Amino acid sequence: MIQGTGRVERDRAGLELFVERRVAAPLGEVEAWLLGQGPDDAQVSAVELGNETVVYFSRRVASAAEAGDVGPELEFTLDRMVAALTGGVTPDRARYETLRPYYERLAMDGDPVSWPPS
Repeated sequence: MIQGTGRVERDRAGLELFVERRVAAPLGEVEAWLLGQGPDDAQVSAVELGNETVVYFSRRVASAAEAGDVGPELEFTLDRMVAALTGGVTPDRARYETLRPYYERLAMDGDPVSWPPS
């Protein structure tokens, strides 16, 4: 089972979803991968820290349902990037659908740490 890693923050403008990954690759390689295959509709930031690059995706969402659509897609894209840059196995996109409730709850309820196990 895939574990969600992102967060959703609420501010005066609404909801913003954030997901990040660390990858053992230089910033230039990460940026090159993101230019052909990164998300078109998300903000992307990357910074090199020592021997790895940290990549952040963020996107404004209008509702919990939209967070349920966007969150799994961003998680999948980042995991696909990590696999491509490190020689790992490309993840199965269908498995990320299990993250839909995680992101819907984040958008509705906030921090999932306090949730009872499901």
